[in-house]
Amino acid sequence: MDTVFTDQARANVSYLGKIPYTEVQDHIKKAHVCTFPSFAETLGMVTIESMALQKPVVNTSIGWAQELIDDGVNGFLVHPSNIELFSQRILQLFNDNALCLRIGSAAREKVETTFDINTIAETNIAYYKTILA
Repeated sequence: MDTVFTDQARANVSYLGKIPYTEVQDHIKKAHVCTFPSFAETLGMVTIESMALQKPVVNTSIGWAQELIDDGVNGFLVHPSNIELFSQRILQLFNDNALCLRIGSAAREKVETTFDINTIAETNIAYYKTILA
């Protein structure tokens, strides 16, 4: 991404590497945009946590994220090998605060409905009933 971002944009990006889990939410709260370009993620809790904290995410389009993120509605999905599009989506969010707020709000709503304990319990009970029937 160094070839796509300007010097000014790179000055506003932090690559944190591995951090203790106890510090994750503090970093997410400080972020303007959260990006997760992983090639192999089983279930990215940090993506879910970012969405719950109303942060717009640019996430890999591989695997589970496609079930959670509606591209352009509550986040962006990009194949991690498409560096150009990943960069465009990040810059789009940096340059449009209203879009960040709209996507962040929709992200929070998606997490609340998807991971609501009552909804999950009802889904599980319905599934068990089909097995036992």
